[in-house]
Parts: sequence; C-alpha cells; structure tokens
Amino acid sequence: MGMNKHNIIDKITECAESNGWNVNINTEQEKGIVVFEFSKYTPAGQDFSFSATMKDNSLDSLVADMEEYYEGFDVDSETYLWLDDNGHGTNGAPYRMRDVLEDMEAAERGIENLLDAIKEMDEERTTKEEVMVESKIYGIATKNGWRVSVSVRNGIRCYEFQRETLSGVPFSFTAEVKDDKVSSLTNEIVSFVDAINPSICAKEWMIKSGAMDSSRYLQAVVDMEDIRNKAWLLACDLSELSGEKPIWSAFTKNELN
Repeated sequence: MGMNKHNIIDKITECAESNGWNVNINTEQEKGIVVFEFSKYTPAGQDFSFSATMKDNSLDSLVADMEEYYEGFDVDSETYLWLDDNGHGTNGAPYRMRDVLEDMEAAERGIENLLDAIKEMDEERTTKEEVMVESKIYGIATKNGWRVSVSVRNGIRCYEFQRETLSGVPFSFTAEVKDDKVSSLTNEIVSFVDAINPSICAKEWMIKSGAMDSSRYLQAVVDMEDIRNKAWLLACDLSELSGEKPIWSAFTKNELN
C-alpha cells in the first residue's frame, strides 16, 4: 500500500533538492537496490558527497542507511583528509585548519538536516497511509453491516466490531492490528470465527441471561451461526485489502458452499 518505486524516488529527490542537495541515482544494481548519491558544495566551496542505499522500495531502509552514515561521520577525520603534511588545506579546501574543520562541521549539519527532512517525509507518508487504510477498514465493515470503534492499548490498535444479531441482541468482538499489518487484523477475525461454536455460545448466553425457553436456545444458535458467517465475510473482504492472497481463495468451490 506504499508508493511505487518511481514515485518514491521522485519524492526523495524532490526532498533532497529542496534542502540544497543534488541527487544522482543508480538503479543498475542488484535487483531491489537503489543507490542515492547526495552532493552539495560546502560553505567554503568544497564538493561534498555521500551515498545511501534503499532496499526493496523501503524508505525506512534508506533512513537506516543514512543514519548509519551520519552516526559514523567523524568531523576530525574528515578534516584530516583535506589537510597536507603541514596541516594546511589542500585540494580546494580552506588554507587554515580551523576553517577546514568548520567546513566539515557544516557538512555534518547538512547531512543531519537532510536526514531529518527525509524522516519527516517518511512520517507524513506513514500517517497518510494509516488514514487511508483505516478509512478502507471502516468502509468494508460498514458494507458488511458492522459498526467500528478504534482504541489504542499498549501501542496496539484495537478494532471493536459491533452489530445486532438476527433477534436484535447487541453483539461485538475485538481484533488487533499488530505490526501495522492489515493481515494481522484479518487473521484475528479468522481465529475468532474458528473459535465460535454456536451451540456452546448459545448455552453460555442462556446461563448469563437466565433464559430457559428452548425456543430462545434455538434462536441463539441461529444467531451465532449468522454472526460466524458475517464475521467470516468481513475477514474475506479485509484480506483483499491487505494486498495478500484472499483467504477465501484457499478453499474449493465445494468447501465454500
């Protein structure tokens, strides 16, 4: 559900250029690898550049590689590379050692600013995708006759699905989204469906409600069979949203009938 390869490359390039960097892209690498070379002139006019790798169209992988480079960037060592044996700047670097050091500190700040900008871009993208996915979950639930409320417990998003049974009794169940994957929500609903035994559920309901009429028991069984079917249909539709193989496709036509 993320951006396609060319789209994300364009977004990264746009972000870098808006922060004063030039970008050279090498996609003729191992499949799934994109190498970005970021370059810019320092305040003293040095041509500074570094490379970072994105794997499998994952912006997180690019951020991680940039963070590793930034954390390993040693201003003193970088300054030393631009000094001659007498401690003066060479190859276009400022003559005074202090000026070279300050220039490398500016380069370090430039890396940090670019990293922060790409992180912010990643956070905005993630937020937009989460809103889009949640909207689709609501839409699918509504189409299947379920109402939905969302809460966050210990950092995990919990969806409570609610409806009335055929006899008008309020019913609800809760499923969690783990690791931000819609497939985990689908799997939890499937587990809920598998755990439903209409006869046992009907008996438990009668004990809790105090109902003793046999007709109420039979209706409760029918209610739970219907809930099980409707929860299964909900899971089927949500499985298509996850981008993975729909769960109903694993069954033969005879099994579905």
